Amino acid sequence: MNKTVQFIGVAILVVSMEIFLAGCSMQRQQKQETKRFADADIKYPFANNEAVYIENLDVEDATVVEQWSFDGTLQQSYELSEEASLLYVNDTELLYDYYDVNTDNSWIMQIPIRQTESEQKLLLDQEQKIMEITGDHCGYVDVGGEQWYPAFYANENYLVYLSEDALHVYDRKAQKELELSGDPLFAHSFTQSSATVLSNVCCDQIIFNTEPVGENEYGAPYGFSLYHLGEECVETIDERCYTTAAFLTDPWRDKVYYQIETDQSIWEYDCESGEKRELISHQAFQKCYQKQGLEWIPEEDNDSMFLEGDTLYIIKSKQETEKPQIFSYELKGKGILQYEEKLTKALQQCVCQGVDSGDFLDGYNYDHRIVILEGKLLYTLGWGAYYCIDLSTAESKKVTSQDAEKVYFALAGIWIEDDTEKDIEDVAGSKEQKTDVERAAQRQAEKKAQKAVAKLSVEEQLSQLSRKVMQYWNKTGDDGYYDDISYTVTDLDHNGVLELLISTRAQGSGRFTDTEVFRADTEGKAVRFDDGNIYDDIVDGIDTVYYDEDRDRYHYITYDSGGSVGCCEDALTLQDGEFQVENICGWYETVHHKSGKTKIIYYKMVNGEEQEIAEADYKLTQIIDAYFADGKKQKVKITWILYPGDRKDLTKQDVRQKLTKAYHRFMGR
Repeated sequence: MNKTVQFIGVAILVVSMEIFLAGCSMQRQQKQETKRFADADIKYPFANNEAVYIENLDVEDATVVEQWSFDGTLQQSYELSEEASLLYVNDTELLYDYYDVNTDNSWIMQIPIRQTESEQKLLLDQEQKIMEITGDHCGYVDVGGEQWYPAFYANENYLVYLSEDALHVYDRKAQKELELSGDPLFAHSFTQSSATVLSNVCCDQIIFNTEPVGENEYGAPYGFSLYHLGEECVETIDERCYTTAAFLTDPWRDKVYYQIETDQSIWEYDCESGEKRELISHQAFQKCYQKQGLEWIPEEDNDSMFLEGDTLYIIKSKQETEKPQIFSYELKGKGILQYEEKLTKALQQCVCQGVDSGDFLDGYNYDHRIVILEGKLLYTLGWGAYYCIDLSTAESKKVTSQDAEKVYFALAGIWIEDDTEKDIEDVAGSKEQKTDVERAAQRQAEKKAQKAVAKLSVEEQLSQLSRKVMQYWNKTGDDGYYDDISYTVTDLDHNGVLELLISTRAQGSGRFTDTEVFRADTEGKAVRFDDGNIYDDIVDGIDTVYYDEDRDRYHYITYDSGGSVGCCEDALTLQDGEFQVENICGWYETVHHKSGKTKIIYYKMVNGEEQEIAEADYKLTQIIDAYFADGKKQKVKITWILYPGDRKDLTKQDVRQKLTKAYHRFMGR
């Protein structure tokens, strides 16, 4: 063969190989670029390296888990049991908590994940039980007042979870639970400030808050603790890091950063050496505050910390303020604390925009959550309001379900995929005044609807109402001062239609206000009725009811306290889905317009008019008994299930059990 021809052939082959290799390199590069979130399998409990998973709370009678791509596209929907709660996802498996209503047992279930070149798929036909959960269910914990995440961690060797305030470690290979020693005096809680599971996991170590219980509850030190996977002992890192202080793990450096609540300083703990040192002093914070003309509040709380590369972000947000401040600290270099003015302004503008646009509705819990991940600052306020701020440019964007940025919120575990916007419209519309004709038509429609609902079984109604409780909690969060959420189930008018009462705020006199009422529906979804609201201070403390047999009405005795300036005894009645409050008696303080002297007026209601009486005649039991002289007096038990004490580790199964007990107590069973 001619050498020239041979050379040309080789040259063509080389060029072809270069083009082929370049094409392969470009394909690899494009494939890598599509994987937007490095180490997502490690960082995020509901994500792996290909997709993020989220429960769709708007689906009734089942737990539906949706699989999203990292560009926010819905890829698959999987239906699990109604009594399932998503726990953890990695590249090889999805784990969830399953409650068996027949045996009253809970199990950790596993579904294998298969990954091909084109898709990722859950192998539902290979679902299996891994272990039975001892104690209470795995449940969810409130992560530093910011996010909701399972109190759960898994790898190929161990399962770690919290139940009944105890740390449980299950050896998957040995198929048994390890017996831990060294911490019988503490109750544990996964209460970190970050959005990722790495807040609690540093290499092979689990980091968590502890607090003394039992005989050691008072005066004993708190224990910010560390547990090495597979070992038998829990170690204390620092007794000064209380449960409300912020902390964050850094597995790439094998370190933990944590806050000393008393002076707001930030400390660093080296997991390998066990040494700790002050990273950012309270003087550094104070100096930075003064430089920016900000007020330094040493006792500031509700802080959070996030790590992006080599930058540690500290967000200081006192619970009763709407103006969070953002600071940054470079872990490499000189280590100078900086005030992030542009990011702070952008975040504060998002807060104002949310409030002004009506995303934060009056009468709703202030759902205030801040997360930093993947180069974004995420902020949520109210029901369905999501704001995304770019860390590099400080540009903000309001995110809707149509925007790809919603995947960031899904990674953080704070995206609610349901009819949130419709709920906002319904609530806003309920505040409008209705005419008498409209109200009469509404009562007739409600009366007809309740007759149909009364045919549903108690179990079906409780199932719908328990799902509503879980939905409600995922849309409301810790807003600082108004941190009470309480709920119960009743049948106030004894018509067979159960009422779910949810109180979102305790304020003023400390009694319940802004209470919403829900009932089951024949379409399988709990709905709000009576405009969704009860008047101030009329729900708590009810223990007596008078039954009017002629009118078939139940009058529940309660009171509205104005503190030191007055109080009134009322009767609460529910009829055809509408609440009515009838004043019986009370007292109030008046000031003479000339002398300025105060006087207390005591009164009772007679034929709809106030009749002043002497203080000696203000005997509540006698007045109320006389007011309902024709009624049958009975005792009643309304059992309120309170947050935060009962909310920490609840699942849907727990809620259903508690609602069932509350209903039976109300009915006197």
